[in-house]
Amino acid sequence: MAEAVRANAHGSVWSGSPTRLPDEVIEAMFLLSTAAVGFFLNTVVIACLISVRSRRTISSVFVLHGCLLDAVKCLYSVPFATSLLRRGPPSSCALLGGSFVLLVTASAVNIVATVCSEAYSFRFDEHHFCTSLTANRTPSAVHSVIRFF
Repeated sequence: MAEAVRANAHGSVWSGSPTRLPDEVIEAMFLLSTAAVGFFLNTVVIACLISVRSRRTISSVFVLHGCLLDAVKCLYSVPFATSLLRRGPPSSCALLGGSFVLLVTASAVNIVATVCSEAYSFRFDEHHFCTSLTANRTPSAVHSVIRFF
């Protein structure tokens, strides 16, 4: 049985099956849905951290900052999705690429700062520091800085 072969408006050939969306439309829909879900969920986390008083800790500041960066990164999918639909490059592509690299770098620094704040204690015990310096009795630049303050 030979089926009739037809061509749709996009030039693709199909045989009796329903038409399939072009790959650019599928990719754009995926980018837009990922951007919407990511932005929404990051906004929910930000709202929870701000509204629940018991969740306001030093670590939650880093989580808040990470969610803010991720929400902005999710919005970067929108210009690329629209450029797929228009079948052309996004406007100001170099600016988008450069600023996205800056956001990814800020996210990496935020992760390192989060780990450092959880793993290490950055407390300055002035009494212990001063007594260990005076026990050594050697003049140094640190002594002059402590005397200055």
